[in-house]
Amino acid sequence: MTAAQIIRQEYGTSRNFLSEHVIGYELLRDRKGFQLAAELSEGPSILRDGGVIVGVTLVRRYPDGHTRRLTKLSRAFSSRHDARDFLGRLQA
Repeated sequence: MTAAQIIRQEYGTSRNFLSEHVIGYELLRDRKGFQLAAELSEGPSILRDGGVIVGVTLVRRYPDGHTRRLTKLSRAFSSRHDARDFLGRLQA
């Protein structure tokens, strides 16, 4: 499965209300060896300072095919660079 398919399996067609514009998806392996799907999305900063907010939504996919939202690991950042750096630290 692709990262986009894993995210859709878990969330359906719902959108992140803070960062509605999807930038892309990444499929990673976490330190436990499970597939980790990441959705990166972007929207205007809630501070109304002209900046952006970049959301990272994470879902773990287990070998039997079921998925689990990783809400405690999902984050918001003020730049794409910071969001991608965070994803790099999650990998095995």
